[in-house]
Amino acid sequence: MKLIESLKQRWEAYKHQRYLKKMGWAEELFQRRTDPRVIYQAQTLSGFYPGYKHLHIYDDSRSGPFNGRNWPEVYQEMNVWCRANLTSAWRDDIHRVNEQHGIGIDGTFTRELYINDLGPYDVLVYAFENECDYFMFALKWA
Repeated sequence: MKLIESLKQRWEAYKHQRYLKKMGWAEELFQRRTDPRVIYQAQTLSGFYPGYKHLHIYDDSRSGPFNGRNWPEVYQEMNVWCRANLTSAWRDDIHRVNEQHGIGIDGTFTRELYINDLGPYDVLVYAFENECDYFMFALKWA
């Protein structure tokens, strides 16, 4: 029975690799696109990441870790650091957004970022599942 199960697993792995090669996807891109913690049809950033508890949003590429540095290089450094140091699920995305402000029923001020292809500016979002990972990231890159 172990031999049959082993052969079935190897066959499934082969079919998966063949599918990825046929589609031109790498494994990382496939896992990213089929992430169950993300809803691609969402209208807001908070609705886009329901499976991630913590969001770190960079809405200005001239401040924070990007101050006076080349934006793509810093972005690459951040991703390398995240792959090396974080233990749970995380992801990074760049969204074009439109910002809307309002006052809630209880009188609190709200700020919501709506995903919109015609929005006035882009934001870089890092989403974290684990609070400790978010805290480490914030200490390093905030």
